[in-house]
Formats: sequence, structure tokens, C-alpha cells
Amino acid sequence: VAIAAHNLPEGFAVGAGFGGGSDFGWVTALSIGIQNVPEGLIVATALWSLGMSRLKAGIGALLTGLIEPLGAAVGVLVIGTTPVALPLSLGLAGGAMLFVVFDELLPEAMVRGRGIGRFGLFAAGFAAVAGLVGGL
Repeated sequence: VAIAAHNLPEGFAVGAGFGGGSDFGWVTALSIGIQNVPEGLIVATALWSLGMSRLKAGIGALLTGLIEPLGAAVGVLVIGTTPVALPLSLGLAGGAMLFVVFDELLPEAMVRGRGIGRFGLFAAGFAAVAGLVGGL
């Protein structure tokens, strides 16, 4: 459920990105798509470890991701209303995703040990995406 809730602002960010232009939309979609692969595998693995068959676990992971197109549709609709909607929408989506990372993921990584290394990987990923977006 948490991953599905996390995917709504991700989809919104993609839709808002396309509202800012095709190049920006594709970079946003690529950035989010890259991190969706391990995210989906983690969901499927967690469901499988709880006793679901591989097929059901895969379908469950797929279902958590299907909320993203809904978020993208909302993002595109909102961006079409006013030019001010683009920066506000991207800020809202980015803020929601950062909240999940800082409130849920990083504290858990720090508790489980080797937190500094994991934080470094987070920082490297963040810098890579910022470099992609900054290159536009």
C-alpha cells in the first residue's frame, strides 16, 4: 500500500514533466522508470516471501505500479490549466517523494547498519538525476 501511495506522486511528476515539454517529460519518465525496476522487484520479492506464488507476487507488484498512469493523467490535466501549475505541481510531487525517502527509507537504512554507505548511494543517485534534469 505504501509503494502504491508513493507511485501516485511519481506518476504526477511524469505528467507534469510532459506539461513542461517533451524533453523534460522524457527525462522525468526515464528517471522514475529506472528506479521503478528495483522497486517492483522488491515488492514482488516481499510478497513472494510472505507465501504468495511467483505469479501472484508479480501481479501484486504490477498492480502497485498501475497507479502511476493515473497520477500522470492528473498531472497532465493540472498542467493544462495554468502556467503556474507546472512549478507548483513538480514541487508537490518532488516534495511528496522526498518525504517518503527521508521519513521511511533513510532512517531504516541507517538502523540496519552501513547507513553512511547507503546514504552515499542515495546522494549519488540524487546527484545523477539532478544532473540529467539540469542538463536540459
